[in-house]
Amino acid sequence: MRILGVDTATASASVALVEDGALLGEEVYGGTKGAADGAASQPRKNHGEIILPLIQSVLSNAHMTVADLSGIAVSIGPGSFTGLRIGLATVKGIAYGWDLPAVGISTLLATAALALAFDETICALLDARKSEVYVGFFRRERKTINAVSGESVTSISSRCQLDAGAKRESSDGSLTGSASCAGTNRRRSGR
Repeated sequence: MRILGVDTATASASVALVEDGALLGEEVYGGTKGAADGAASQPRKNHGEIILPLIQSVLSNAHMTVADLSGIAVSIGPGSFTGLRIGLATVKGIAYGWDLPAVGISTLLATAALALAFDETICALLDARKSEVYVGFFRRERKTINAVSGESVTSISSRCQLDAGAKRESSDGSLTGSASCAGTNRRRSGR
């Protein structure tokens, strides 16, 4: 199965092409406003300007076209409202035009999936701006990542800490256990 993945949930836009679990190619546009050394950089483009060229680049570098795809995956948030709309509209248009299945993937789930070979609770965080973060807790079970709790948004000033009931000291003196966030939480609602 050849799947094209599109992520426009954050300031970075990315596209990846995967076949049967193997990465065939990827393109990432970081969209920085200026170089770290103070040198002039290219003007920042928005996702609407960059996502189609990224898709075209990934496909052409793999010597493929949209007709060679089995389906498309797209990030569905949480994240930038405008970025998400651009990604979803682009994927919906391609999927409709080429009669391809499309599936939405949680941005936090995709982030948690990066924690390979980790059997404890995974806490995925994403900047929600205005001193808040999106948070989701997940657990890997073999090759599957499952949500432990619903995704929410919480203030940065709240404390993320180990669950006192599951806390234990390991041989190196560090604390281990399941993670939980204390503080002001509210369910994600369309953000």
